[in-house]
Amino acid sequence: PVTVELDGSRVQARANENGHWLVYLPEREAGVGLCLQVRSGQEQQTFHDVCVGEVWLAGGQSNMEYLLGFEKHIDEVLAGKMNPEIRFFNYPQVTYEGQLEDYNYCNDGFWRCCTKADLPYFSAVGYYFALDVQKALDVPVGIIGCNWGGTSILSWMDDVALNRSVPAMKAAAEYEASIEEMTLEAWQKKQDAFQTEMDVWNGKVTKIKETDP
Repeated sequence: PVTVELDGSRVQARANENGHWLVYLPEREAGVGLCLQVRSGQEQQTFHDVCVGEVWLAGGQSNMEYLLGFEKHIDEVLAGKMNPEIRFFNYPQVTYEGQLEDYNYCNDGFWRCCTKADLPYFSAVGYYFALDVQKALDVPVGIIGCNWGGTSILSWMDDVALNRSVPAMKAAAEYEASIEEMTLEAWQKKQDAFQTEMDVWNGKVTKIKETDP
C-alpha cells in the first residue's frame, strides 16, 4: 500500500497496474510549513513547506497566460517583500492523451513559490488575484495556471453555454467536423505550417523595430 501522512492525518491507497494511485486527505484548517510524507515499502518521499488553503484555477487565453516577468511592474514586485503564502502551479499545454509522456515538461508541472527566481513565471493576472485573496482571507493561496494564448473561446465554454447561442453552436459543430478525421500527424503538419508563418512575421517585425525603434 501507499501511505500518505500530512501533519498527523494518515490515509492509504493501493497503486494500480500502472503504478498510479490517488488519496483524499481529510479537510483541515488552513496552514503553512507542513510536512507531507509518502511511503510505500522501503521507499519514502518527504515534502516540506506544504501549505493548505485556497486553490483557484487561472484558465483562459493570452491575457491569463501573460507572465508576470513581462508585466511593467515586475521590477517593483521583485524589489518588494516575497509572500511565502502564495504558490503557483503551471499545467503543461497538452492536446492529446499521452502527450505528457512524449515530451519533456520539466519546466512545468510543479508548485512554484514567491521567490525572485520563480515569480517571473507566474501568470500576472493570477499573481495579483492571489495577492488580493491572500490579504483578504489571511490564508495560503494556490493558483493553478491552465491557460493557452490563441485558443478558441469555444475551448473554454461548456455545452450549456454553447447551446445558448446559435452562432456558437454552429461554430462548435464546424470545428468538430473539421477535426473528426484529422490524425495527429496532420494536426502537427498544420501546427508546423502556422509556426513557420509566425516566424516569418516575427522576423519582419524585428527588422522594422531595428530600422525604426
